[in-house]
Amino acid sequence: MMLAASVIYLSLIPSQALAFEPITLLTGIISPIVCKIIECKTETNKYLFVERPVENRKRLTEMRENFKWQKYYQEGDCRKARKGVDKFITVCYVNRGWRVIDD
Repeated sequence: MMLAASVIYLSLIPSQALAFEPITLLTGIISPIVCKIIECKTETNKYLFVERPVENRKRLTEMRENFKWQKYYQEGDCRKARKGVDKFITVCYVNRGWRVIDD
């Protein structure tokens, strides 16, 4: 009985486990050597090169001017909307916006 209590008590004491992972260790050692052999480079390019910037800006301006929004809602469309946890209200699409009809 005393032996069982000792084993349970020892299992409750936190202990640090030390181990090494061979694959990660080898990768950390070999990687810099291989990188020097094949001449790895780390470059960050923060520039976006555009072939024809003047024509692209002109086309973008044209696309913005000719853009047409699709009509998702028509004048007078009404929906039920939740106000709070258990209260519903009616909202209608009037004058290009949603308006509360009854509160």
